[in-house]
Amino acid sequence: MNRGKVVALLSRIPILLEFLGENPFKVRAFRGAVRALKGLDEELEEFVKRRALTSLKGIGKSSAKTIEEILKTGRSTVYEELCQRLSPFALELLEIPGLGPKRARKIAGSLSLGSLDELEAACREGRVETIPGFGPKTQARLLSQLRLYGEWRWKARYPEALEFALEKLALLSRFAGVQRVELAGELRRKCSVIESVDLVAAGKGQDILNSLIRRTAPAEVLWRSEQALELRFERGPKLSLQVCEPRLFGGVWALQTGSRDHHRQLEALALDRGLELGEDNGLLRVGKGGSEVIPCLEEEEFFQALGLEWIPPELREGRGEVEAAADGRLPELVQPEEIRGLVHTHTTWSDGAATLGAMVRQAEKRGFEYILISDHSKAAAYAGGLDEKDLKEQALEIAKVQERVPGIRILKGSEVDILQDGTLDFDDVELAKLDVVIASVHNRFSQSKEEMTTRLVRAIENPHVDILGHPTGRLLLERPPYGIDLEPILETAVKTGTALEINASPKRLDLDWKVLREARNRGVQFCICPDAHHIDAIDFVSYGIGVARKGWLGPADIWNTGGVDEFLRNLA
Repeated sequence: MNRGKVVALLSRIPILLEFLGENPFKVRAFRGAVRALKGLDEELEEFVKRRALTSLKGIGKSSAKTIEEILKTGRSTVYEELCQRLSPFALELLEIPGLGPKRARKIAGSLSLGSLDELEAACREGRVETIPGFGPKTQARLLSQLRLYGEWRWKARYPEALEFALEKLALLSRFAGVQRVELAGELRRKCSVIESVDLVAAGKGQDILNSLIRRTAPAEVLWRSEQALELRFERGPKLSLQVCEPRLFGGVWALQTGSRDHHRQLEALALDRGLELGEDNGLLRVGKGGSEVIPCLEEEEFFQALGLEWIPPELREGRGEVEAAADGRLPELVQPEEIRGLVHTHTTWSDGAATLGAMVRQAEKRGFEYILISDHSKAAAYAGGLDEKDLKEQALEIAKVQERVPGIRILKGSEVDILQDGTLDFDDVELAKLDVVIASVHNRFSQSKEEMTTRLVRAIENPHVDILGHPTGRLLLERPPYGIDLEPILETAVKTGTALEINASPKRLDLDWKVLREARNRGVQFCICPDAHHIDAIDFVSYGIGVARKGWLGPADIWNTGGVDEFLRNLA
């Protein structure tokens, strides 16, 4: 079990403790342990082997024992015992985005409710606003959150769905008769939000399907055929498995990967060539005597039979990729090894979990040539934002760390808040001292579409702004994007030479891939940024690369594919 999984489970414990009204010191102790793990500057397993956990500030004997248990077994006795003390309704209440344990506790303690449906009815009847500390606005917001949760409960962000899928892949690979099993569908296409985890296996259909049902209980069988099934769990995406003969694997895999629109375009092309598509068999040749299966062991054979170049999975969305593959016009897509600079990182100077030195060393270790330190500005007081004096002191530390770690270039920056009227949190004199300025919105999301658009345009027009951070402000499965008119924002970004961020945090993945191609065609440039608040988040860059590839972007479209000198020239 990696550190990310340990942190994810450990993070649940203080939420449950707070809901139960446990000792605040105990709550803070577990939260401190989470922060300590995020800031750890080495592999967790090695640290535990040396029995050095309690040497970390924020980790005591109790939390160390819990961490070791999670690392060893993947479970936590403390967490499971806390869950047993809560009703199913209370546990589900804590899943509602933006509600928080304190408000959830007030709701559970003030109203006799047994389900989220009853809570929604209580909101409509005006009973929730009578709870002390709530009121009409809080009630209306909760009702909106409940609706969103109803839409989102059967979905998952890409990393969580991938983790679930990899567990099922490992399980299937151990089944007798399974010769090969691969990811397909939305996950293979690198979609930001996943509704269905799709897998394809080569082997005997009925045996494999029966084994999967037995080994994944409790799960509801939504449907089943001779060679496929769909399972639904308590929450999260459904699981789909398609089984085929090994000799047909390439064609079936290709068909199970593409979206419906992509599938329809392939179907039209196949008919023109006297061919037919079949989910169970891949590709068939239509003749007077019936249909004949065309064996395709690998995907390349399937696409070749259709007269196409192999299409990268990320592009298989039905947005012109089939036509481009037929004409030999598929784009050159950015590759992971082409990202040379780590842009947009936070440290303990603001709300990051790792020290400046730790972030720099880890960036160098992962092969980056330069790193941008971009802690929050002073308006983000909730995140410990830096004022002018702090920036000056941080610059001194950057100089010292640069001397100690000469193998990577450290750039001075800030994620500067865009204020309500579009002005920035630092004046131009202060901004001019920085190597890179990322400007982002962190508050007043309820402004009108016109107000928010004007706000962003005015910020981009500031000559010191280099990158517009997380442009739509969305938090996947938590908060929808704020309203903006993208047209003037793209136009202004091209005019001013400002890059738009592809924020690679899996909670954001903002900009959305659907707008990237049009923006690139207008001349917009981009920067793939992990928005890293801890060491492991450096690896978020890979999610941003997936977004960029889905948007048809190549290395020439992305600033941080260049070396540091080229990157700084782009800023200028």
